[in-house]
Amino acid sequence: MRRVFTSFRLVALFVAAFVGMVLAPGAALAAAPEPTGSFSVVADDCLFGYTKGELSWRTLGTPGVPVVDVRGSVYDMYNNVCLPIRDDGLRTTAFFTAYSGTVPVDLAARQVDNGERAFAFTLQPGGLVGTIDHVTIRVCRTAVPGAVAPSSSYCGAPQTFYAPTR
Repeated sequence: MRRVFTSFRLVALFVAAFVGMVLAPGAALAAAPEPTGSFSVVADDCLFGYTKGELSWRTLGTPGVPVVDVRGSVYDMYNNVCLPIRDDGLRTTAFFTAYSGTVPVDLAARQVDNGERAFAFTLQPGGLVGTIDHVTIRVCRTAVPGAVAPSSSYCGAPQTFYAPTR
């Protein structure tokens, strides 16, 4: 009798799961939103190059893989406060690196020359690492090939943004 009862419970569990997936197919893949944090990272004090936007921490699917949605813009010579010039021969790149502990698990870069570039992408861990606990953002300025740049390439200090605590 006990074996029949256990089998009945397993069948009931599978039926309930199947009905749940049919009636609400998006629920199994729905993201659980996490608090969102804004960022603003510069390459220099003159604002020759910088990036700003938002990081949104969430889980994706089942069993809940943590991902970070990144949305914002990168700017080059857009609102600089030091020189009244539009082109200095350098371009700006924002580097985004997701970490699990000390191990980088994903990275992305967005670049612009003399203007603004909007972006939206998702950082996610690879198959072997199951978490993202922080993201670093660093903004660098490098010479445009063929341009006469008045200075050499340089980067601002990287800034670290940690996943919200639950």
